[in-house]
Amino acid sequence: MKRKGFFYLGGIGLNSWYQNARTALFIHWGIATGNAAWQEKKLLYSSTEEFEQAANSAGWDAGKWVAAAKKLRASYISFAIFHGSMAHMKAWKSDIPGTPTTNRDFLGELIEKADQEGIRVILYIGGQPFFQDFPWVDPSEYGRWKGDLSIDITDHAVWQKRYVREIIEEVIDRYPKLAGFWFDGWNND
Repeated sequence: MKRKGFFYLGGIGLNSWYQNARTALFIHWGIATGNAAWQEKKLLYSSTEEFEQAANSAGWDAGKWVAAAKKLRASYISFAIFHGSMAHMKAWKSDIPGTPTTNRDFLGELIEKADQEGIRVILYIGGQPFFQDFPWVDPSEYGRWKGDLSIDITDHAVWQKRYVREIIEEVIDRYPKLAGFWFDGWNND
């Protein structure tokens, strides 16, 4: 999973671009976006389709986020989309079932626009599953996809060591211009 110019936050493989970065734009975005009570796990949207329609209707544009990062003189954008409070939504068309995915490739659009302006993008990955708070997520989809219904991705260790690692590999393969990951809640795992 190592690539030139790529870093893993947490001390492993930190590259000079990150060590020299002083400012970032942190986009914390997902199913609970716009909800003042997101800590209470009250979602504004009942599905990724509903969320995506709202984002499209509001005129979501990766170029606007990149322009904001430029105004801040940010070296990178941290896209915090795959986070428990945001319902572990994947803002790209993922082949890996179990958590919600969008049809629109928001992550790819952001990476491409940022790359055009010399700004890097890292993907925030939450380390803990919060499926009990989001009943529209179907963890058994992953087990069916893998052909092993005994796989429980709501188990913290399985979440990190199996499920999320596959998502990380998918993202690395799909987005060669992604600059790295920000891992939160992973502790020593």
